Amino acid sequence: MSYKDRFIEMSKEVFKENLEEKRSKEKARNIIADYFNDICNSLKNEEQVAGRNLKINIGENQWSIELRELSKLSVHFSENKITVLVKPGYRGYEDTLQYEEGKFFSSQKGYELSEHLLDVYLEEVFDSILTQLVK
Repeated sequence: MSYKDRFIEMSKEVFKENLEEKRSKEKARNIIADYFNDICNSLKNEEQVAGRNLKINIGENQWSIELRELSKLSVHFSENKITVLVKPGYRGYEDTLQYEEGKFFSSQKGYELSEHLLDVYLEEVFDSILTQLVK
């Protein structure tokens, strides 16, 4: 084995944890981005006619959906935590997902970040008002 091969092998071992952490955080960010992008793309026409009644904002590390300037779901991704604003009306709360052991976990819900957890937040914020509006 040449030293070049040994150097590559040893360097991979040295940076293995850093690389796994980077990939894990990218995966978490992609879960959020894909979720919000799907909603945004599916409601593009409705957002155009809704005016200020429906706002969907997609940023590099910040996503939000606001309905009737009252109900809002907002997610902010940073290096070691994700902050979620859950506001189904005048009152709401903030949930923090901390990065632990390769994953982000919710302090309020006790779940790992997933599309299911994002669904829980989305339903919590918008189910009541949408049910009223559809009637």
